[in-house]
Amino acid sequence: KGINEIRPGNFVFYDVMQLRLGSCTEEQIAMAVACPVVGKYPERNELVIYGGAVHLSKEYVSGFFGNEINYGLIAFPKEKGWGKIEQNVYLAKLSQEHGIISAPKDFIEKIHVGDILFVLPIHSCLTGNLHQHYFTLDSKEITTIKRNKRNQV
Repeated sequence: KGINEIRPGNFVFYDVMQLRLGSCTEEQIAMAVACPVVGKYPERNELVIYGGAVHLSKEYVSGFFGNEINYGLIAFPKEKGWGKIEQNVYLAKLSQEHGIISAPKDFIEKIHVGDILFVLPIHSCLTGNLHQHYFTLDSKEITTIKRNKRNQV
């Protein structure tokens, strides 16, 4: 009788997968990982960030901008949060600690080593579980994240 179970999904954060499915808008995505640029390779149209599988998971979508394999979408920081998703700029490869962003030449030219870029995750549940702390857009740390014996959220 009545409701005895609820499965709210990831509506708290949303993510690129939900964006692609049409479950949310870009503006409703409420999780991003701030990653510093640690390498710039304009001859390959690539940037290297400190943000890899241990920060984002290896979840991916294909064909967001074409035929690419995509591990996350990229946005510039703003005063409070991040801006619009950059077109044809995406996380193309992941290793354990680093990611490789594929981007057009004009985007690469704007970026310097040390800049921070936001990666919007493919799957926010997996990404969220990989982090010990969250920060709000006001730089306040969320410290009440409960973890189980396996250190999972």
